[in-house]
Amino acid sequence: MNDIKLEIEFSESNELITSLLAFKTKSLHKGIQLGNSWARNVKGKLSETTLELIENTELKESILNLLLLACPKKDSVHDFLEWIGDVSVGEIYEQVSIWAPEDTNDLRNINEWRSNMVQLLSLWYEEYYQHLDRSIINTLTKNAQKNKELLKDYKPVDYIEEITNGLRLEFINKVKRVILIPQYHISPYNLTSDFNGLTIIYYSTQIEQMNPELPSLSILNIARALMDENRLRILRYLTNGEKSFTEVVQFIGLAKSTVHYHMVILRSAGLVRVHVYSQGRERYSLRNGALNKFNSGLTSYLGLEKLKLG
Repeated sequence: MNDIKLEIEFSESNELITSLLAFKTKSLHKGIQLGNSWARNVKGKLSETTLELIENTELKESILNLLLLACPKKDSVHDFLEWIGDVSVGEIYEQVSIWAPEDTNDLRNINEWRSNMVQLLSLWYEEYYQHLDRSIINTLTKNAQKNKELLKDYKPVDYIEEITNGLRLEFINKVKRVILIPQYHISPYNLTSDFNGLTIIYYSTQIEQMNPELPSLSILNIARALMDENRLRILRYLTNGEKSFTEVVQFIGLAKSTVHYHMVILRSAGLVRVHVYSQGRERYSLRNGALNKFNSGLTSYLGLEKLKLG
């Protein structure tokens, strides 16, 4: 295996873009933990100008991610937006051509796109992002710091699976650099962007309840995932080793859309390991460790470890 550079980072600019992506991508609203109600609430607070820009501006997430990677001052949203506005077209082209030469065709009319993006991100920041609960940003920052300390304890492929709650990059030997970034707005999903030798993963980070009387989100997610006969049958089937989505569909005998719904819930709960091979091919298996953690967490929450049995 070649030497892989693993990095954990987080900046407010990362979550600025993730939050806008979560709002703009309507197909995500039903599945993300924030839900449709969040999208409706945010829409009611945005100006007509902002809503029109969101509707008509292509985000070009790949290019935005690469610009974030190159930006020397992304900890400050204002500095990031100023840098995007000032950086030369040549520098943008150079950064994109290094990691994603196939995306250089998207750089046509780059000045118009850049102008629209700076305006859109500025309005999004003013009307939504700056009002975000600061505890969310603090949690994401602490999560990145905590996970940096775990780097030395894992092999790269195992570390990525642990941090992402089940994503296992089986093509890791072809990757030179992996950047993992905690995100809140698209949870419980992970968002992965693959470039030439570079993979950027925005991984789901749960903002836990501060009330000790309430169960953790991880306990709730697994409990909800297990409350369905078909999902339990799928998990039992996955104990037999890696299976493709088609194999799961054939086994369970349900419509593909229904199986996809069940798999999203199981993946979000961390019960399924997603083996990602080259060219995006995926296979699935059971994550035994998630059940062990659930048992331990539930035992702790119920206070059973304090009972003296005998």
